[in-house]
Amino acid sequence: MGLALSDPTLTYALPLESVSAKESVNRIAQLLQEEAITHIVIGLPTSLDGSSGPQRKRTEKFLRLLERCFPEIPVIAFDERMTSRAADALSPYSRSTNRDAGAAAVILTDYLRSRKHSSSPAPSHHG
Repeated sequence: MGLALSDPTLTYALPLESVSAKESVNRIAQLLQEEAITHIVIGLPTSLDGSSGPQRKRTEKFLRLLERCFPEIPVIAFDERMTSRAADALSPYSRSTNRDAGAAAVILTDYLRSRKHSSSPAPSHHG
């Protein structure tokens, strides 16, 4: 699972690291204490045709876990179609252990851009 944080201007995201599913909740809890995170954005796997599969069900289960573990932080699902391919195009992250972190940065950057184009204000910091 990849982790990323937004830049202070909420313009783009920076890849942080990749963690195992087992480590993910503890690492997110640690980041919530260390960083000024106001929202958690999680990539929601969706097929190109818009259908959902088993990975999406696992992701939705994980999203509910995060909501229970961190009730004070909004957890936002965001469509992650094509983000792994986009991360592969980013040379420092392609075909490496940081591919998931690169994909997380792409998801978060896409989310931040979508917020700038929407009428609602963006949160102060994302993770």
